[in-house]
Amino acid sequence: MRCGYSVITVATRPVVNPMDIIYLLIPIALLFTALAVKLFFWAVDSKQFDDLDSAGQQILFNDDAKKTDRSETEKSNHE
Repeated sequence: MRCGYSVITVATRPVVNPMDIIYLLIPIALLFTALAVKLFFWAVDSKQFDDLDSAGQQILFNDDAKKTDRSETEKSNHE
């Protein structure tokens, strides 16, 4: 016996638990972590972190040498 409610059938999607996505996200996160660790150890093995200061100092002091070379070239061109 029904209580006067009409039954309407609607095509619905299969019921999927929203937490099922975790089964996809955890392996993807583990792959990204493994890739990051592998890249870090590659960088250490290829001596990427051996000299961290000289590149910054080279930028600061390299301009002086270029300016003196240019000024000598300009003086020789004007003479």
